[in-house]
Amino acid sequence: MIINGFKVLLFLAGICMTVLTEAQTQAQTYSVAGTVSDSLGEPVPFASVFVSGSSRGVTANENGFYMLRLGKGDWKLLFKSIGYRQETRPLSLSSDTVLDVRLSQERLRLETVAVTASREDPAYAIIRKAIARRQTHLRQEQNYAADVYIKGLQRMEDAPEKFLGMDVRNALELDSNNQGIVYLSESQSELFVKDPDTYKEIVYSSKVAGDNSGFSFNEASEMLFSFYQNLLLRDLNNRGFVSPVADNALFYYRYRLEGTFEESGYLVNKIAVIPRRRHDPVFRGHIYIMENNWRIHSLDLTLTRDAQLNFVDSLNIKQTFRETGDSLWMPATKRLRYGIKLLKFHLTGYFLGVFDNYRMPVEFEEGFFNNEVVRIEKGANEKDSAYWAADRPVPLTGEEREGYHEKDSIARLKETEAYLDSLDAKNNRFKIGKFIFPGYVYNDRFHKQSHHISPLLLGLQFNTVEGAALEMAYRYRKELEDGRSWSVSPRLRYGFSNHHFNPSAEAEYHYSPLHQASVGLRGGSEVADFNAHSPVNALVNSIFTLAAGRNLKKIYERRFLELFAGREVWNGLTLHTEIGYARRLPLVNTNYYSFRKEEDRRFEANDPLKEEGNAPAFAAHNALSWKVQADIVFGQQYKTLPDERWRLGSPWPRLRLSYTKGIPLAGSEVDYDVLSLSVYDRRVNLGLYGQSAFSLGGGGFLNNRSLYYMDAHQFSGNTDIYAGLNFDRFYLLGNYSAFSTDYFLEGHFEHNLEGFLLNKVPLLRQLKLRETVGVNYLYTENLQHYWELFLGVQKIGLKAGWAFSWGPDGKMSNGLRIGLGL
Repeated sequence: MIINGFKVLLFLAGICMTVLTEAQTQAQTYSVAGTVSDSLGEPVPFASVFVSGSSRGVTANENGFYMLRLGKGDWKLLFKSIGYRQETRPLSLSSDTVLDVRLSQERLRLETVAVTASREDPAYAIIRKAIARRQTHLRQEQNYAADVYIKGLQRMEDAPEKFLGMDVRNALELDSNNQGIVYLSESQSELFVKDPDTYKEIVYSSKVAGDNSGFSFNEASEMLFSFYQNLLLRDLNNRGFVSPVADNALFYYRYRLEGTFEESGYLVNKIAVIPRRRHDPVFRGHIYIMENNWRIHSLDLTLTRDAQLNFVDSLNIKQTFRETGDSLWMPATKRLRYGIKLLKFHLTGYFLGVFDNYRMPVEFEEGFFNNEVVRIEKGANEKDSAYWAADRPVPLTGEEREGYHEKDSIARLKETEAYLDSLDAKNNRFKIGKFIFPGYVYNDRFHKQSHHISPLLLGLQFNTVEGAALEMAYRYRKELEDGRSWSVSPRLRYGFSNHHFNPSAEAEYHYSPLHQASVGLRGGSEVADFNAHSPVNALVNSIFTLAAGRNLKKIYERRFLELFAGREVWNGLTLHTEIGYARRLPLVNTNYYSFRKEEDRRFEANDPLKEEGNAPAFAAHNALSWKVQADIVFGQQYKTLPDERWRLGSPWPRLRLSYTKGIPLAGSEVDYDVLSLSVYDRRVNLGLYGQSAFSLGGGGFLNNRSLYYMDAHQFSGNTDIYAGLNFDRFYLLGNYSAFSTDYFLEGHFEHNLEGFLLNKVPLLRQLKLRETVGVNYLYTENLQHYWELFLGVQKIGLKAGWAFSWGPDGKMSNGLRIGLGL
């Protein structure tokens, strides 16, 4: 007992000593702050400030102001920025100190070298040595941990007064000149890297101006790109951009040595990077290469629209490295500054990443790296202003402090019931224009509920079965705590020619956002397509019926009740199931109206298997069926938030396994079993050669004793000029002529060259079209071997080209096909 009591006393004494020591340490730290400027007194934005002999450092803000805290004693501070000579300042610290520093332009030495046809610029020899060491340096950027701070800012430089009827100034909280900060965020995280493709990030603090409960989009993992990689930044261009030290860089770049300078005992070469061709996916600017070890010291490179840059008009990247020990150099700062001009909006912004406190090499425990690549800790968005003031390595500018204050104040106001009610009262006003298109929405934001009525314009249809038809839908949605929600969606449809009224409704409850889990019930009466893929858009069918005298869509009526559910069972495996009972009724043509002359009309029977006559396509019957589907994503990576999970995809193809059973019970007249398996990948990145997509599937009926056309395995065909944008459909195959009640095999492949060829044609390159080549294959018991070839071009929301097909008889068909994002 005495010994245990003595241990307790020692333990308490240890705690007291620790607290006193920490307090004393805090009391003996002092601030060092000042402004980094150039020789003319202008601030040097984002200059780096390092403590010599340690891994500590901070970064100046956009106005050149920096601040760090150090203990009492003698220190040596290093001040550096790309394009400036490094300055060293000794410091004896015993109180808070102001230390302003001026940086002079880098002093370059350049020996005169005659560059002739037989003698190249000295920069090429340096670049070749850097390329030869590229993989070695890339491998050294692994097995480490680091602290990462990221700041993101987006500023509106100019904007129209109104956009689509919206008051832009009020919506974006701009000043009287339609300018101001529209996005400001900060985050702090720990980054763990095993190799360029294996990493984990833990975000422990996150702040967004004007969003007290939200999380920033800042992710240190998004800054893992390395110029030691051959291609980088593929999210901004599907082909990626060629690094100036890539293996094939000499094919894309010219180089010019502009001089050398010495820094901390190292000789550094400043090299101008010049694209050989204006429209190649390459950078321009300067890269600094260290002599002898041939590492990248720093870089200042820019991408423009000429380099096939997507989403933004220009992107400037400034990156600095620092020595972390054992002759290893790791990224210290990465800054991405961009500009966007779109529809009279002009935005500028930047993301700044500060990497500090490197620990390397790190021996990671087995299982540390898994499919969770980003985790945001609970409470990360609850850090107060005192925490951020003491912990951020980049001080806020006056504009940023004001931006936080204004947006946070407005955000608190926007959370009040009075404000939300006033906002809803304004936006909820009924206008006939909204009711026609895009639909009427009534929000009650404070109580987290909404009402939506579908647009009248999209509800109007015309077909030979119903004549003019009107379908209107209403949806009520209620948000609950923890991301849960429920909704009810009734739908009404009336055919003015056949006088059929079809009401239906659906109720769904999303009960676990973390597992994407939901359960629901639907039932009523509806008009359904014979082909479950619904290959003919209702609007397209209306146009063809009225303007061309052709009825492409074949439909029937069903009165049904279905129960459905879905859930991610574990990461990468999602199960969906549904069971339903339906009374299926045939429909016949009742209206042959068209703008075309009667002799030019080519209306067919409402039967997927017959063109002539107007007899019912099948006898009315009952059908009870059950379906279960498993979607498998191997190696699915994800981002974990406190209350939900974001799926980030996988580098591997996906699998889909499906089984459907027609059950001959309770008066049901169907009895079949069909099993199918497909493997697909919508994005296979091939670097400079573009990207591919493929889908391969097959299966068969284990039992087909009793089934109807709508129970057969069907395929997405096409018989008109409009073909949609999906790659996994056929261009010339009949909408209803291809189906299977036995065994089947289906394959689709499409490759997008991302402008690899057309980018070299002066006039066409301005259109930024992307070459597309596709091949489709189908085997069924009736069709045997069917092939298609597609050659075309593609742009966002548009695809056009010529399709060719060959059937088992060897005859070729062809036709123009255009796809729109309808």
